[in-house]
Amino acid sequence: SAEAALGGGGEMRVRGQLGDLTAHDTHTRPDAPYEMLGLRAGELSLLTFEYFTPSEAARAAARAALQCDTSVRLRMSSVRVSYWHPAVMRTVEYLQEGVLGALMSATASTVAQVARSVLVDRAGDASVLSLDVAVGSPLVLLPAAAGGAHGLRADLGRISVRNQLQRRHGESGADGNGNGGGGARASSDVLLDCIEVGIEQMKLASVWPSSGDGDLELEERMIDDVALRFSVERGVGVSTGRP
Repeated sequence: SAEAALGGGGEMRVRGQLGDLTAHDTHTRPDAPYEMLGLRAGELSLLTFEYFTPSEAARAAARAALQCDTSVRLRMSSVRVSYWHPAVMRTVEYLQEGVLGALMSATASTVAQVARSVLVDRAGDASVLSLDVAVGSPLVLLPAAAGGAHGLRADLGRISVRNQLQRRHGESGADGNGNGGGGARASSDVLLDCIEVGIEQMKLASVWPSSGDGDLELEERMIDDVALRFSVERGVGVSTGRP
């Protein structure tokens, strides 16, 4: 479900959520279908989102102050995935066919364009989208057999994506616009959209049945509570493509 609210001067806010989502493989083992994708225990909805663009005057003021002028906030719940490669490839091929494939392609293209933001000629007019994304601990099982409960189990941890604009001192080409042919390099400021990705509490284990009676499992931890953080930086406006 989604709802949109329009304000004066071009302001718009869109909120929504996607409820429970499951996918089952009924082809690999017709006598024993299994869940390929579903929410982990305790989760009620797959994701919530909010997109906000202020009035044209507020956006112009934000751009003049070298700030993000639109924003998106996304919260995705913990999901459980059973990855059996042939079943996943069949699903991907099905989704890429016909009208559904065309719809997915158009949607993905639109989302990518919004996520990259709209860049125009002058740095002071560069439109940049503020990202605030949080994904809660996806659990991925690579089973030894289709629909099995044993194999490699990866908890991908809490994932976050955020960005901010930064002005830094840099260098351009000899003419100050990056068009120099090997002459002296001129100093100038560059405007960067710095996107930071963080991953916390990532785990990887092998899980196998116990040799004894009952449903006991043996778990061997291979990676435990790993944290990663990295960033991607891109030039904005006239700084696009600059070193």
